[in-house]
Parts: sequence; structure tokens; C-alpha cells
Amino acid sequence: MPNPNDVIFQNPTFSKFTETERENLLKGAKVLSYTRGQDIFFQSDTIKHYYYIISGSVKIYRLDIDGDERVMNVLPAGEFIAHIANVLQPREYPVSAEALKAT
Repeated sequence: MPNPNDVIFQNPTFSKFTETERENLLKGAKVLSYTRGQDIFFQSDTIKHYYYIISGSVKIYRLDIDGDERVMNVLPAGEFIAHIANVLQPREYPVSAEALKAT
């Protein structure tokens, strides 16, 4: 797995951060691993985190009224998950996320 610090700060969003800004960003950060098919969070769960994909890929989906899965997006490494959901009210994930590859 690549070094998370190297990957995160190559992203244009963070590439211009000062050393102090980088340290502050990483204070509460954790590196988590998910196996293929493992759920990361579920639609309607209380929002606890947002995620940055360091490696692998993640399927973003919703369940329709009949309980059928509707894929909204597939996100590769270098993308954020749930960073916009952090401002939603109520504070619930509007979609579910599942690792498609080891992530």
C-alpha cells in the first residue's frame, strides 16, 4: 500500500498545504482497510467520518423503494467519499459504500 501521506498530499486539494496545515489535517486521520465486498457505511447510517480512497475502488449505491441496488458511482483511488454529506441535515449518509477491490 502506498504511504497515505504521500498520496493525500499529491491530491490538488491538499498539495499546497503548509506543513502545519498537513499536520492538523492528519491529527484525526486513520488508515482503514476494507476487503473486496466489505461495506464501508450504509445509507441512513449516522455520519461519523469522511473518507479518502488511497488504493482500490469503492462502489457508491442506494437501495430503491423495492430494495434493489442502484449504483450511483464507482470511485477510484484519489477520490473522497462522504465529504459533502458532512454538512447534511439530518446527519445521515444518503448512499451506501462498498469496497470493490481491497481498499
